[in-house]
Amino acid sequence: MPLSGTSSKPGSAAVGPSSRSSSGVSKRFLARLNAASHAKAPFAKSASVPGSGRVMGISPRWAVSVVIAVMKSSRAMSVMLDHYPRTGRERKCPYAGLSVADLRNEWSTPPDLFDELRAHFGAFSLDACANGKNTKVKRFNSRAAPYRHEWAGRVFCNPPYSGAPPLGHWVRKAYAAAKDDGVESVLIVPSQLGSAWFHDWAVRGTVYVPRGRVAFVAPPGVGASSPRHDSLIIHFDPADLNARRDRPNVRLWPVGEG
Repeated sequence: MPLSGTSSKPGSAAVGPSSRSSSGVSKRFLARLNAASHAKAPFAKSASVPGSGRVMGISPRWAVSVVIAVMKSSRAMSVMLDHYPRTGRERKCPYAGLSVADLRNEWSTPPDLFDELRAHFGAFSLDACANGKNTKVKRFNSRAAPYRHEWAGRVFCNPPYSGAPPLGHWVRKAYAAAKDDGVESVLIVPSQLGSAWFHDWAVRGTVYVPRGRVAFVAPPGVGASSPRHDSLIIHFDPADLNARRDRPNVRLWPVGEG
């Protein structure tokens, strides 16, 4: 079936004062696209039928899936071009060669929130999960294999929310360091109240619930987006560990608001 506005005879010109459709696209181009879709496209099984939801035999759902795939691939390509190591100084970039999924774990703590934590708990001596670009403390450890690094002093930790090692490993590490080695630590974690790590380890410390969602800072090359989840601040103080898991110590953050 020919498209509306095109001649029913092959090779004839469009009839009417304008050779363009209401959308501004050439009618001759639409006619060629219609013919090509039926001749070459494997997904074009039928011509346009009023009320069928198909245009030139193309399913709207298929068209939307193609658009989404192109958008995703374009974003991935942009990140790859921005961060793939090439020569010289670029090889030293901590984000070089990371996939889009890995970059999601490189979001850093907002400076204003870190300043509030430092003002309340005191200066930190170690950032337990960072790199040279997003560390909040001069001394830092990478996020790979937390059990390979020794914690000492007062530790700040904003662990990755996905991937390996699992989030629960960081919370258990913080509790063990406080109980066995006398290390104080402050962690920023997603609010997952039903998780095993929250019931087993997080409730051993003091849990702070921030007002609103924490707007973490995106790494270079990644577009900013609205926070998707609530966060918790967990404080493990060796002198004030909670002995009873059924009575968690929960407070609001910022502290001192009336």
